[in-house]
Amino acid sequence: MSASGRLSSTSKPNSQASAPRPGRAGANEQQSKKNGPETVKQVEDQVEEVVIVMQDNIRKVLIRGDDLAAMQKKTESLNASSAMFQQTAVKVERLAWWRDVKTTIVLVLTVVAVIGALVVAAYLLRLR
Repeated sequence: MSASGRLSSTSKPNSQASAPRPGRAGANEQQSKKNGPETVKQVEDQVEEVVIVMQDNIRKVLIRGDDLAAMQKKTESLNASSAMFQQTAVKVERLAWWRDVKTTIVLVLTVVAVIGALVVAAYLLRLR
């Protein structure tokens, strides 16, 4: 049994303890009749505040949904752009590599030609 349901030697059983006292019931009824219109007005005001807050929350959720949809579109666009950028970067890298290879070939051929010219010139000078 819970603490509220226990009987002590000085208390009455729950059914008798919770019964309203005759003098106080009349006072409560008079108080609620007196505050009736004011209480209803307070409840209506609280309900109106809750409605305003809920409408604001719904508006924010809708705006957030629109923002999420726009962000999704931007993400898809950036994904496509990044794929194109990667392909272009690979092409540029290959072109730069070929340019470096061609430059190296031209330099090697130039060095070989200069050395060949010097060898031929030295050979011709010995023949004289």
